[in-house]
Amino acid sequence: MLAFDSCSCLSHCYPEQLCQGKQVLEVGGGMTALAGCLLAASRAPASTIITDGNLTSVANLEMIVKRISSSAICDNLDAFQLRWDESLDHLESKYDVILSADCLFFKESALKLVNALHLMLRPQGKVYIAAPNRESTFEYFKDLAKDLFQLEEVENYSTEVTKAHESYLGQPGYNEDIHYPRLLILTK
Repeated sequence: MLAFDSCSCLSHCYPEQLCQGKQVLEVGGGMTALAGCLLAASRAPASTIITDGNLTSVANLEMIVKRISSSAICDNLDAFQLRWDESLDHLESKYDVILSADCLFFKESALKLVNALHLMLRPQGKVYIAAPNRESTFEYFKDLAKDLFQLEEVENYSTEVTKAHESYLGQPGYNEDIHYPRLLILTK
């Protein structure tokens, strides 16, 4: 449901207006970085960078970039490894829009992520974070972020996600705390 969620968040936010001519970064895109790839294919952003901290995921993202670039779908997409626990000074104030889906797993790394997002984001830039609460990790991250960003939590960001969530309630294996994504917008 989370991969679908990042796309739903984008459709709610009107990516053409949100990203037109902007420098966009997807943090923690996993093996596919679907949201970033879809944005790049829309040709709205000036450039889109898809990243992950895992080298296996990054290798796959690089193959996706190569395939998309060779098919002339877009020429404004790139990929690299990004770990928010390492120095990111070379990326300071580089991005207008940052996307992140399901990167709030561990409280131990939340402050490093908040600081990394703040460092990489340009003034007036926005971060769109979709993640479940997962044992209060969402709330913990939100509490840390309030010191550096203006926060807005969007309740009903997608009719499709809300309908899916409601249909899963009470189903075996479905746990709202780990399966239902929330949307947080941070503004620098």
